[in-house]
Amino acid sequence: MKIEINPVSRIEGHAKVTIFLDSSGKVENAFFQATEFRGYEKILSGLPMEEVPRVVSTICGICRAIHFTAALKAADQVFGVEASDAAKIVREMLLCAHFIEDHTLSLLALALPDFLSPEERNIFGVIRNLGELGRELLRKRGYAVRILQILGGRNIHPVTALPGGWAKAPTDEELGLIERYSRELLDLGYRMVEVLEAALDMGDGLELRAATLGTEKKGLVNLYDGEQVVKDEEGKEVLRFSGKEYADIITEKSLSWSYSKLTEIKPLGEKLYVVGPLARLKTAELTPKASEIVKTYGVSNNLLYNHFARAVEIIYAAERLLELSQSYRGGRIQNEPQKVAGEGVGIVEAPRGTLIHHYWTDEKGIVRGSNLIVATTHNVRAINHVVGKVAERASDTRNLAEKVEVAIRAFDPCMACATHAVNGVIPIEIQIFRDGELEEVYRNYEESCCGSGQSTHS
Repeated sequence: MKIEINPVSRIEGHAKVTIFLDSSGKVENAFFQATEFRGYEKILSGLPMEEVPRVVSTICGICRAIHFTAALKAADQVFGVEASDAAKIVREMLLCAHFIEDHTLSLLALALPDFLSPEERNIFGVIRNLGELGRELLRKRGYAVRILQILGGRNIHPVTALPGGWAKAPTDEELGLIERYSRELLDLGYRMVEVLEAALDMGDGLELRAATLGTEKKGLVNLYDGEQVVKDEEGKEVLRFSGKEYADIITEKSLSWSYSKLTEIKPLGEKLYVVGPLARLKTAELTPKASEIVKTYGVSNNLLYNHFARAVEIIYAAERLLELSQSYRGGRIQNEPQKVAGEGVGIVEAPRGTLIHHYWTDEKGIVRGSNLIVATTHNVRAINHVVGKVAERASDTRNLAEKVEVAIRAFDPCMACATHAVNGVIPIEIQIFRDGELEEVYRNYEESCCGSGQSTHS
């Protein structure tokens, strides 16, 4: 028997879930499938490496600054130059602002509706329930967007990339604005933590124990720079790596049933590992105020704790933004490229987890090959595992779609950057096959909604 959920709603992009059951109704396999083909690695072939950061920012309208920065770090290596100290600060500030903007959007528009009654499961329902606080959260999120605009040249796809540096140093006035906005964003983080407290008591008891991958520098979580740290499910460090070493540690497999790949960390074998907010909380210490929140509430393996971890990371990113804006002392904004080394790897932390960009160029710096491992790729195996567990626990097939989607949204997967509905009723169809024959169809919409000719079970 096969159960198919298509599409998975309230995620960035398009995906479906297929669950196979044996004759007794037990779960045999569960697959989280990317249904879109983008082919960016092919698109990048033939581009000058210095143009790649601006191009890859269009991979995702949500994750634009993250891809931009990872590719820029790789470009530094391709051109044999280390970014100036001033540029490193600006780059990290860009990432911090992006984290705040992204996490706030994800929580308000995608995650929080799961805590509401079915008829209110959309961002408008969230804002109605939060009242003036909801409008205040959206307003404060705008400060992060403004910082992205100041540093990146525009608020959607940044244009300030230069190998070895940055196209424009922030002025004293801009630094003052960033410092002021950072204080507002710190307040945003505390308010989001208060809102997300409910997540600590929800999740239907579903827990995920898995190894973790995150980035650490000098004992602290770092979004821009550092070593990648793998810890087992007990929190014991397994290994560290950086740069090109990833290729000897992480294996990738193409999948016949999805446009996403599957990854494994060699020393872990087939053991599950995850990346993202909760993984980072388990990787290293955060900033002081964020660490206090973690000490107060503890760290849980509850799947929905991922949402709470996002709220904590808003505090972390705002603290770090404030620190960086106050420590910036100007100086050279770009170190001149020296040569074409022909290969570069850029690794940063994206809101959803560790992001890897790897490029090969010819002697003129023209891209001849590339490999991108995004956060959701790391998490595919864990998502498959969780989907299977949810299906095993479900007592009613008709409620299965909702439970599976809630679990998937805990990972905040980014498939392409699109949500499907604003009225809280995404047209979802579950097909149940027995012995290869379609036996039942369950939908949450009437035939007139989507033009279907099959009957609707409610």
